[in-house]
Amino acid sequence: GGDGDVSDDETSDASESAGAGSSGEGVGVLPAGLLFALQVVGMENTDEGPVLSLDELDLLTSTLEHRLRGLAPTEAEDAGAAENSRAGFVAAYRDGQRGLLRAGLSAVARLAGTTGDEGSEADA
Repeated sequence: GGDGDVSDDETSDASESAGAGSSGEGVGVLPAGLLFALQVVGMENTDEGPVLSLDELDLLTSTLEHRLRGLAPTEAEDAGAAENSRAGFVAAYRDGQRGLLRAGLSAVARLAGTTGDEGSEADA
């Protein structure tokens, strides 16, 4: 594949080293189906099979960061919301979303670390 591409076998190895088992599990909060879909999106050559490149990880990172930024304006307000109230339940929901998004960003960062730094040339 191209710079920063990881073959399906290497992706399995990378996923295992980043916390996923060999039974088709995801990485952290990232489900295996999402990672496979990203591999298919990155498939430039069907003979090589699905690959997970830094480009797809950057796309996922941008999406997760965008969603997290949308929740940032209410974070301080949510911290002060009364428990056992409608506002408190909404705050807990948004806080849960923030936690999952941050965990997802952490998992993507671990995966990006396993693919190497070849993608930095494309950013220049």
